Amino acid sequence: MTDCKLIDILKENIIQRISRRIDMSYLAATCKSHDYCVIAGNSLNVPTPHDIDVYKFVGDTINMFELRFMRMEDKDPLDWCVGQGGAHTVLFESPNARTVKHNDTVYQFCAIKNSFHSLIESFDYAHVQVGVKVDLVNKCISEVYFTDDYVEYVVTGKTKFTGSEYPLSSLLRAEKYKKYGILSASDYKVSVFNALGDVIKRGFEDYKDFKKQIESIDLLLLKKDESNAAYRLFLICQQRGLVKHPTDANTVDELQKIEEKIWNAEENGETETIEQTT
Repeated sequence: MTDCKLIDILKENIIQRISRRIDMSYLAATCKSHDYCVIAGNSLNVPTPHDIDVYKFVGDTINMFELRFMRMEDKDPLDWCVGQGGAHTVLFESPNARTVKHNDTVYQFCAIKNSFHSLIESFDYAHVQVGVKVDLVNKCISEVYFTDDYVEYVVTGKTKFTGSEYPLSSLLRAEKYKKYGILSASDYKVSVFNALGDVIKRGFEDYKDFKKQIESIDLLLLKKDESNAAYRLFLICQQRGLVKHPTDANTVDELQKIEEKIWNAEENGETETIEQTT
């Protein structure tokens, strides 16, 4: 089979797979005032995805991480996700995403600044470097894009770490992919070493930057003891000079109190939105 033939088959399979899974009318109505969105990642691979990641591009003027700490009037980067396509239930919100359930499908709406191709190329493991561009006007898939590393994954059935803006998150996900059987024992070790090296090389700007790294794996869904361990890691990084702008203890304590409220709400079966201007 020629490479071109393989590419054509891959694209057609991806289009058919995602077309069966998504409600085009819902996406078109929900992503208000936009002509297209992007669906990307592992939901284009697995038979039954946990959720479907939907991306829409926003301007550079919006500070994504500040969404959790400061709700900016008229500048909410997720204000286009309003559920106009039908009733949906908001399951979770983070600085980077809003997760909702529409009928029986879970969508995670993400606001990003990358272009379509650069978004796909920025993903940290080979098997998730795939995406489709959805034409919301004509309600169809207008483009399929994936990297050479993704093609290698399809051929071999094995993924690999490809680099990331969020190496700490990538480091934590490596174990999951090893358990799934798509990251070999050898590649798992290489991925851990490379991701850990990137964490040390990158360092952190401040506490918020550290939390942004963690929240790419849904920090607020971690158990309390796991989040406490992450907090201790930050303190060690700060002590060892890996934090460029050390965060004073009072600020950290205030942010920890916010998370205490969230944990308490979760334990009581409540949903709580926390706003903070720190």
